[in-house]
Amino acid sequence: MINTRRIQSVLDVATLAEKVITIVGTGGGLFLALALIRSGLRRLRIVDPDTVDDVNLCRQFFTKDDIGKQKVEATKEALLAVDPEADVEIFPLDVTKLCEDDKKAIFAGSDLVLALSDNHAAQSTASKLAIQHGCEFMSVGIYPGGQGGEIFRMRRNDPACYREMFPHRFVQHEAAHVAGKSLDPTSDGAPISVGTLVDSIACDIALGMLTAGADNRYGRLMEQLGDRQLLVIKIDPAWETSPERDLIRDELGIDQENPFYVAYSTIAMAAASDSISQPCHDCQQYRGCVVE
Repeated sequence: MINTRRIQSVLDVATLAEKVITIVGTGGGLFLALALIRSGLRRLRIVDPDTVDDVNLCRQFFTKDDIGKQKVEATKEALLAVDPEADVEIFPLDVTKLCEDDKKAIFAGSDLVLALSDNHAAQSTASKLAIQHGCEFMSVGIYPGGQGGEIFRMRRNDPACYREMFPHRFVQHEAAHVAGKSLDPTSDGAPISVGTLVDSIACDIALGMLTAGADNRYGRLMEQLGDRQLLVIKIDPAWETSPERDLIRDELGIDQENPFYVAYSTIAMAAASDSISQPCHDCQQYRGCVVE
């Protein structure tokens, strides 16, 4: 067991040790999994169908010795090297193609599902299965070219699910699928520093979700965020969310002439009211949400 004495003043390690999380997509998510293990988490289920390739080494925390291994296997080895007593279950499977038995084994009883894939179908499937099994949910993503990133979280009583937070995204991906195209961004232009920065923030949010209510900094984080379920992070100083619009600057009310503003800023946003008033089928069936 890890000696967590130096972090126990800000984190409820005893509660964290009893939690179970499911990670979908462990390539870029290896850093996040390691950070959670080092924080005192001890029970993980990891799902990913891919193997480690040499192209992964510049962006993910694998080593040359991992090349050719299943990513879930290499991840388990890395986690057990930190905490040999951790309970790590691995599933080298595609989350979009799970049988009912595998769905139950992976999601049932999980406190939090972390969707860390760069594939929309995998992210949306993980969200759906989290709702169906009563799990809390978080998705983490990097924007094209590594210019920014986002973290979405859904606790059991939060107003919006992943689909309701991003209705236009779902429409666009479904239209692309019908046309035989993919809108999933490549990892080109996103070095390891980008993923690590976003995952570090995601780790804090996950710790806040898992220990909500504790009388310390992380235990108070969810109350401080309130219904603001989406974090958007600006990394590239030149990044604009649309032509000639800097969303981060606009939402923070930073003047164009302000000499101190560059990047590495984060905003927290709530879901649009019209999305919440029209809950998806899964939220109606499993979360008890009602159409207004």
